[in-house]
Order: sequence, then structure tokens, then C-alpha cells
Amino acid sequence: ANRLIIAQRADVEKQYDEIREYAVNLSTNVNRSPADKEVERFARDSNVTVTGMKVDLAKLDFFDRHGVTLNLNADMDGLMSFLWYLENSPQLWRIGSLKVDTTKNQRGSRSSLKGQMTVNKLVSREL
Repeated sequence: ANRLIIAQRADVEKQYDEIREYAVNLSTNVNRSPADKEVERFARDSNVTVTGMKVDLAKLDFFDRHGVTLNLNADMDGLMSFLWYLENSPQLWRIGSLKVDTTKNQRGSRSSLKGQMTVNKLVSREL
């Protein structure tokens, strides 16, 4: 089975080269907000895997509230690092809620936690 996969590698790479530009542009969608890009960067830097993300923008009197709801997988060290990045960001992210599944899935010697969290930040509008 592995030999078959290796034999098909050149063909797969050729087909991917034909759509590479589209695939890269799709992953860097222009509709994405700076808020969710920042949260994704914090997750990546913390070795936290984001398995789902929902962005919510609410316009208040003088502020816009950027809310991001995340589904994530991480080990405890990664989760703590992610929380540290959020709390110490100059963008003043605040954690609205955090739910962590305490059932651990063993992956080698590290345990993986699943969770869902909501983070928010307020951004002033120019008057």
C-alpha cells in the first residue's frame, strides 16, 4: 500500500501545482478579520489546534465587540500558554468562557484536552 502511494506522488504533486495558487488564496481568505487571525496566531504559537471558529462582531455605542468562539485541542501546557498569550496581548482580549473536557485521550506520552472557549475584545470606533 505504501509503495502505491509513493508511486502516485509525482502525479499528485503535478495536480496540486495546477491548483496551488487557488488553494493558498483560499486559506488566506480576505473575508477574515484581524481579530480571528490574531487568535489563530496565538493558538499556533502555543501548539493549540483550532478545530472550529466562529467570529461575531457586535456594534455597541462607541465600541465594536469582536467575539471569537473556538473549538480546540491541546495539551495542558499548550492551553496554559494560549491563555497567557490572550491575557497578555496589548489588544486586551478577555476570556468570556472556557469549557474543557476532562476526559483525556492518550497520544503517546502526552494527553490531549478538548475544549471550547469564547474570547472578546473591545475596539473603539473613530468618531
